[in-house]
Amino acid sequence: MNCVEAANPGFDAHQNMLVVDFAADFKAPEAYRASVEDARRRIDTIPGVLGTAVAMRIPFGLSGSGRTEKVFYAGATGRAATEGIPIRFDPVGDNFFQMMGTGIVRGRAIDAQDLQTGANVMVINQAMAQRFWPHQDPLGHYVRLEKAGGEQYEVVGVVQNCVNQDFLEPTGPYFYTPMRLSDYGELEMAVKTAVNPSSVAPAVRRTLLNVGHGLTIVYFKTLREHVRLAMSGNRTSAELIASLGVLGLLLAAVGLYGLTSFLVGSRTQEIGIRMALGATRPTILRQVMARTLVLTSVGLAIGLGLAFGVTGLLRALLFGLSPHNVLVFAASVGVLAFVACASSFIPALRATRINPTQALHYE
Repeated sequence: MNCVEAANPGFDAHQNMLVVDFAADFKAPEAYRASVEDARRRIDTIPGVLGTAVAMRIPFGLSGSGRTEKVFYAGATGRAATEGIPIRFDPVGDNFFQMMGTGIVRGRAIDAQDLQTGANVMVINQAMAQRFWPHQDPLGHYVRLEKAGGEQYEVVGVVQNCVNQDFLEPTGPYFYTPMRLSDYGELEMAVKTAVNPSSVAPAVRRTLLNVGHGLTIVYFKTLREHVRLAMSGNRTSAELIASLGVLGLLLAAVGLYGLTSFLVGSRTQEIGIRMALGATRPTILRQVMARTLVLTSVGLAIGLGLAFGVTGLLRALLFGLSPHNVLVFAASVGVLAFVACASSFIPALRATRINPTQALHYE
């Protein structure tokens, strides 16, 4: 598992789960919804299945990724008060947050009663709560949704921020409403299992295909495969950057070794003169190594300063990670320091083994 996969996306991305995306039947929405509910009841009885949840969109899902709703709220000023603020949202069914492992920070989740009564309630994420009602309790506040005919929706819960589209996306306001009949035009289902999801996948697929009003499956994967597919572009970028970094470190080490070895080797005559005048081998080695360490330390200090500034530009490519990773910098410094010491010690040791008379004639 790479570092991006280990980051926290706001839901349990490592649990045993199947993700299914359906093709909508716009001609018979009532029958389509009934088929979905029938499928859920049947799937819940499959051995090894812990439960199901539906939503317009599971995180990183195919449907409804760019769908927004203009939100109007009390206290808004300027264009926000007259034109509203477009906010991305997701109509969800009951049990959705529990199935996905998204934590409820305040209030409650959307439940079955909200779906049955068509209640105008919503659950918002922490970013929306902070933006609309900073230093206030958002529970009990109302917002008006333009596409919902100007209806008022009450905030009944706050959930943790969740990555929905891309690991590199900035965390922004997001809200969830109870699913209605019109929302079944785009639908995804999460099937949570107590065992390896691949072992129950055939039974789940058969159940979905055998439901009365046939459900057309367009996407069927485990949650791990689902997340891995969504991160494929980010993972490729990270691997490319890591490869270039290792290659750059290798080239720097080779160049440092060659330059330092040449500089120390060019002092062979000087070393011979010092030894002819009575300098011992340990003394010569200490002086050469001390000079090399001083120059290397200066170079590393300058390089670290530049690296800290440049790596900040890579922040946008790292989800949940700092571009100033101490272990990476320490390893790089250690490698270069070792190369510098080796490249000066070896030629210095070789020079001290030469007869001083021969060293005086060394070019």
